[in-house]
Amino acid sequence: MIIINFYLLDSEKQRQVANELVLYLSQFFAQDFYVSEIDLRNDYRIFLESDYFNDVVADFENEHSVTIAFLASNVNRVKLCNQCGEWFISYDRRNKQSICRKWIQKRYSLDGVRMNVNQRSMCELSARNRATIKWQRAVSV
Repeated sequence: MIIINFYLLDSEKQRQVANELVLYLSQFFAQDFYVSEIDLRNDYRIFLESDYFNDVVADFENEHSVTIAFLASNVNRVKLCNQCGEWFISYDRRNKQSICRKWIQKRYSLDGVRMNVNQRSMCELSARNRATIKWQRAVSV
C-alpha cells in the first residue's frame, strides 16, 4: 500500500481529508459543544495523551492512504470556526486558518449544471459578506 504525504494532494482533496479526519476524530473526542477554544484545546491535549490516540490516527492513515499524524498531533491546529462555532483542524501550511471549510456552497446555472468556480465554503462567504457590510458602513459615514 502506498501512503501519500498530505501536502502533495490537491487543495480540494486536502479539504476532504481534513473534514473526514474531523468526523472520524469526533467519534473519540469532542462529543460536547465548545464555546471556548482554550477548553477545546485542553480536551484535545488530554485526547493526545491517551493510550489509543496513535492507534486511532494509524487506522485513519491506513484507511485513506495519507499521512496525517503531524496534522492530528499538533494541538495548535485544533480551532473553533469564527462563523459557525464548530471545531475543525487547520490544514493550511502556516496554520492561519480561522474559518472552517466544511460546507462548500453549490451554485447552479439556469440549465441545472453545477457551477462553483471559486470553491468557497458557506462560512467563508458569510465572513466576506460581514466584512463588506462593515466596509460599506465605514465608507458611507
